[in-house]
Amino acid sequence: MATNAGDWKAYRAKWAELLPVLKEMEAAALASRNAVGAANILSLYRADLGLFLQNAGLGAAANLDEFSARISGGLDGQRPAAAATAGVNVVQQSVTRGVEFVKGLAAAEGDKVLAEYRGQVEQKAATRREQLSGNTASGYFGGFARRITEVWGIFFFVLFVLMLGAVVVAVKRKQNPITLAGAAALAYLLPGSAMVLAFVLVPFLPSWAMIAATLVGTYAMYAQGGRICGALASKLGEGSTLGHRLRVLGAWLDNLRAGLQGEPGGAASIGAAAVQAASAPGAQQVTHGSARWGTVAEIRQAGHLVAPGKPAGFALGRVSDAPAGLDQRFRFTGHVVTVAPTGSGKGIGAVIPNLLDYPGSALVLDVKGENAAVTARARRALGQAVHVVDPFAVNGDGGAAFNVLDRLDVWNPDCVSESAILADALVISESKGDGVHFDESAKNFLQGLMLHVAALDDVERRNLGELRRLLTAGEAEFFDMLGMMAADETAAFGIPARAANTLMGMADKERGSVLSTARRNTAFLDDPRIAAALSRSGFDLSEIKATAMTVYLVMPANRIGPNARFLRLFISSVIAAITSSNVQPAHRVAFLLDEFGQLGYMKQIEDAVSLLRGYGLAFWVFIQDLSQLNKTYPKWQTFLANSAKSFYGTDDYDTAKYISDSLGKATIEFETENTGRNSGSGVSGGGGSLNRGKSSGTSQQFAGRELLTPDEVMRLGPEKPIVLVKGEYPYLLDRLNYLADPEYAGRFDANPYHS
Repeated sequence: MATNAGDWKAYRAKWAELLPVLKEMEAAALASRNAVGAANILSLYRADLGLFLQNAGLGAAANLDEFSARISGGLDGQRPAAAATAGVNVVQQSVTRGVEFVKGLAAAEGDKVLAEYRGQVEQKAATRREQLSGNTASGYFGGFARRITEVWGIFFFVLFVLMLGAVVVAVKRKQNPITLAGAAALAYLLPGSAMVLAFVLVPFLPSWAMIAATLVGTYAMYAQGGRICGALASKLGEGSTLGHRLRVLGAWLDNLRAGLQGEPGGAASIGAAAVQAASAPGAQQVTHGSARWGTVAEIRQAGHLVAPGKPAGFALGRVSDAPAGLDQRFRFTGHVVTVAPTGSGKGIGAVIPNLLDYPGSALVLDVKGENAAVTARARRALGQAVHVVDPFAVNGDGGAAFNVLDRLDVWNPDCVSESAILADALVISESKGDGVHFDESAKNFLQGLMLHVAALDDVERRNLGELRRLLTAGEAEFFDMLGMMAADETAAFGIPARAANTLMGMADKERGSVLSTARRNTAFLDDPRIAAALSRSGFDLSEIKATAMTVYLVMPANRIGPNARFLRLFISSVIAAITSSNVQPAHRVAFLLDEFGQLGYMKQIEDAVSLLRGYGLAFWVFIQDLSQLNKTYPKWQTFLANSAKSFYGTDDYDTAKYISDSLGKATIEFETENTGRNSGSGVSGGGGSLNRGKSSGTSQQFAGRELLTPDEVMRLGPEKPIVLVKGEYPYLLDRLNYLADPEYAGRFDANPYHS
């Protein structure tokens, strides 16, 4: 007893050291209630204390002081060991929960620093806007230096556009492009200088009005430069140096214009040539086709441009010339098929940008694991519960798991259809002729075996790993199992019994083929990492429609083929959960499925794309070329017809031909020149005659031409995605880039594959 008494004395001393530490942790949790893990700490030091004491038979405690007193009394009582154990359990829980809480505090502090940084950036931006607009006294007088510095960017940009336009017009009008570009630059000097002064001195005037006035002034200078400069020089006086320079400028402009007018096909002025080019008759001809690119106005009218902060569906690209006040990203709500070869930037321009701001739940097939690494934090910041299913530990550990059999309630009639869906996901049918029979028979048997496993008394065995074990068991055990399944014709609505009876009623050869098919399609479960990921449920997939949730299925590209059935099981389970729920989410559940072609034919997805519009889900599938789709889905054209389509950097001719045909033909105008000669001679009476003639002329012709030919499509490159939406003109957009676009700044983490 003395030894024990000594032991408890040491225990008391150690407890006395730890108690202040526990109280400090409780105080920290009270001070940071919103931090991750704080609620668990407070629960431990409040309600959970009573549970530990009750297990030790020591009554209850409302706080740490009462708990300490109960422990002290227990050490002096009849159950000192139980009291000591209760104290040890609380300390262990404090360590476990404390680690989570400390991480939460660190994250909260990081968010605070980030918020302060963003505030500073926004304040600088607001100050800059105030100084550039000059709407306030402080902004007007304090912004002179900034406006003087930044206005030159506008000055040279307008100059560049004018010179470029002059070159284009000169080429069309068969003039000297260098001469016309030089004339445009000279004509711009005075109006451009006036624009600079206006931006600096009267910045509150609309920028568009200043630029428009500058363009009008440039045209006036080109057309009447000599008169305008002469009038200004007269006002300055004969001896003025500036007046002399103005007269020189006017003379140069007059000489350049005269030289241009003397060339074949010369235009009267820059503005007149531009008007003629824009209003050419051929622009309105549609005899041979009316194909053209959709305009910004049509994009806006179709609802693809929304106000900033109001995301509506997927972002498919950028409309760089969108009106001010609108988010430039092209939005689409519905199913999307993206055709993009490897290396075309679908991750940087499609998957990751949408995961950074799409507010709805999402299921992501994450090849390589980079999507989870880059966007998981952003998804959590959007209020999403994030689960990373990573059986091969691509991102460091095995991550979450989900037992697909947990959805099978053998007392609910829905288990019949849901088990059939899972069996269909397991068996990838690649057979023809008799092979189709074996595939279907294997599906029916696997459905019955699933329901048999789901009804086992031992909960730990209710998973696909047990199904695989039974399916590959020795002959005696296997037939015993069949007998058990056949014996109870009421279990799971008789499906297991019928499956067993059907198999046992087959001839040996047929039964062997069916079992061989079933075993071949479940062989992926022999991988212990896959079996572990399907052995338990760390989250409830059925909640993905009702609550904000993102699930990443991480699978390296070289493992998708062998483990396609694993991915199909998850996808099928989510679709079943969504279609069985009557909840209408604010945003559709997004399925972002990279390497879609490797999953094989899935009737559920085919039906969802064409039939299940009202169930609150949207598929965005990614394939490398159209052959991946038409080889897998017999109704691939229906699949495409019910989806928006985007194409990045196509390098496959058949795909490029499909795009070219889908874009259609436009009517183009061209001129033909005809030259003819004639001659003749005659002799009569006393003389002869000889005559020759020549005639020439031009005619205007119209012809049909593809909006883009297949080779032009293939040369377009990945930076210019083509988007096709049913009932709308095609759109040529700019690709998004989460690394450079301001909308995503600070929201993504480092990509482990691109250091």
